[in-house]
Amino acid sequence: MASTRTKLLMATLAAATLLLGCADVPSTGPTPPDLRAEFRFVHAAPELGSVQVSVDGVTQGALNYSGSTAYQNYPAGSRAVTLSSGESQFVAMSTDLRGTVVFLPAAPGAPREFFRMTERRLFDTPGTALRVVNFNPAREVQVLITTATDTSASVQLSYKQSSGYRAVAAGNYNVVVKDAAADTVVATTTVTVSTTHTTMILGNASATTLTNLMDN
Repeated sequence: MASTRTKLLMATLAAATLLLGCADVPSTGPTPPDLRAEFRFVHAAPELGSVQVSVDGVTQGALNYSGSTAYQNYPAGSRAVTLSSGESQFVAMSTDLRGTVVFLPAAPGAPREFFRMTERRLFDTPGTALRVVNFNPAREVQVLITTATDTSASVQLSYKQSSGYRAVAAGNYNVVVKDAAADTVVATTTVTVSTTHTTMILGNASATTLTNLMDN
């Protein structure tokens, strides 16, 4: 009886081995998805001078103070962003995200901050909106956003603070920036809103500069 069971077991194992030998085993795994992100760069550091920007060792172009690059498409993930000044940081470019990296003024004895902002997900439909962000470390500011006949928004911003996107109708808007402590106007600009836009407040204690960017 034992001999019969042994023969049956060996026959079963031989059949299983034969079947496994005939199985179609793929030689490669599935192709991973091509996850992407879109980012641009803004030069907000008056003391930095003109710099070349590189991402993962690939040159993205030169930037002067208050200038910006166009959005570029990158593989999603942690990307090495390097300036020709020798400063470098890893920046998280999240999947399906459109964003901006701002090179901020360097505080004495501290590394320069590469400040990341988010515009939207790539697959979202753009709105009609305006936001204001304060990147002048020397000023807390009061910002008035007005049309020819109305005040659309009034917001106080400390350094690196954003108003967030304010939904507005398409049209022309005046942006008036005051020093919050002195209540004096330090800069003004006009933005023609047609999609989402960002106005950045740049500069130092001596001068304030405004730069307007279309986010889509």
